[in-house]
Amino acid sequence: MDGNGSTMKKCAVEDLDKSVRDLVMEGKLDVKFDSRQPPPDGFKVAVEQGRLRVELPKPARFSAGFLIALLFPAVFIYIGVWVSDASIAFGFFGILFLILMVSAFFWNSIATPVLLLHRNQIKYFQKTQWGETAGRLLDSSDIESVRVGRITDRNENDGVLIVTDDNTLKIGDGLPAESLNWLWSCILAVITSKKQS
Repeated sequence: MDGNGSTMKKCAVEDLDKSVRDLVMEGKLDVKFDSRQPPPDGFKVAVEQGRLRVELPKPARFSAGFLIALLFPAVFIYIGVWVSDASIAFGFFGILFLILMVSAFFWNSIATPVLLLHRNQIKYFQKTQWGETAGRLLDSSDIESVRVGRITDRNENDGVLIVTDDNTLKIGDGLPAESLNWLWSCILAVITSKKQS
């Protein structure tokens, strides 16, 4: 059971390859979400063409870890430029890594992550002042798990993980636990909702 009251009963082997929607229909997953409750701070929620549009807040990305990561290209640049018997290629690769890291930081500072949720599909993309990226589209019937956690045991931030047979999509990386739990419940509530006549 999570903080929002949604529960998953013990999963049998034959249930491992079922979609989240199938588990709800069979009573093996209980989803509780109060749509009247306002979303956590920083989220923007609207209904758009029959889909729920959720704009996620941008977590703080400039951290001590980013500064430490900048040391990696700095060392390459130093070796390539100031160490006399080292190849200039070190400096070139250091500059290339630095450009890539600064570009990624810049992109994360201007792009807003967006989810379009519908009973039949989830679309995840980035919105900027110049438009929207193509993003990723997942068929709801392919989703086998939605949970809060990490993809690996490495030292990374928690996020909402949407798992299919083919891949795992991580959303909300670095958001506070209450925001992730709300997002988790919201996604489950929409993709497992009953078909409207």
